[in-house]
Amino acid sequence: RRADFDRLLLDHARSEGVEVHEGVTVRQINFDGERAVSATWERAGGENGEATSGVVTFDYVLDASGRAGLLATKHHHSRRHHEVFKNVALWGYWKNTKPFGYGPAGGIGVCSIPHGWIWQIPLHDGTVSVGAVITKKHLREQQQQRTDLTEIYLGHLAESPLITNLISGAELSSEVKAETDYSYVTDRFAGPGYLIA
Repeated sequence: RRADFDRLLLDHARSEGVEVHEGVTVRQINFDGERAVSATWERAGGENGEATSGVVTFDYVLDASGRAGLLATKHHHSRRHHEVFKNVALWGYWKNTKPFGYGPAGGIGVCSIPHGWIWQIPLHDGTVSVGAVITKKHLREQQQQRTDLTEIYLGHLAESPLITNLISGAELSSEVKAETDYSYVTDRFAGPGYLIA
């Protein structure tokens, strides 16, 4: 699970001597001319429930802010969503699935379907993440016919015989979730004092 993986990475970085600050949001990167030199940060809910803030200086900063895309959106105003990646991921967690049957035990499986693709990712606790990635356009078309996201999700899983077999007799143990616009590009991925991941 992503939260467990993120915690593992963060704790390992801390154990290797990295100074870690949790619950802190970087509000902006400050520049001296073209060079990134510092970041203004804020921590919500400090003493007496009031926010605290400050500035940290650096030689280099790596912007790994994900979809927030701090440098790409707030400073360069250059983020673009590529037409090919205007997708929606619908997914849920399943218990008591059958073995996928292809690849090594514990391996991730990917299947093609007419309007996208499906993943199956076995997790450490015996559950399996199963997701369908389809275009936004196709999802909109389907929502005009039926609005229930779970029904749309299950319909796409049924398009793959491999996934149908995987979940046959299994239990959907979570709500169906959706994510969109998680892939983008920018004109600038690096500059004096900064890199964008």
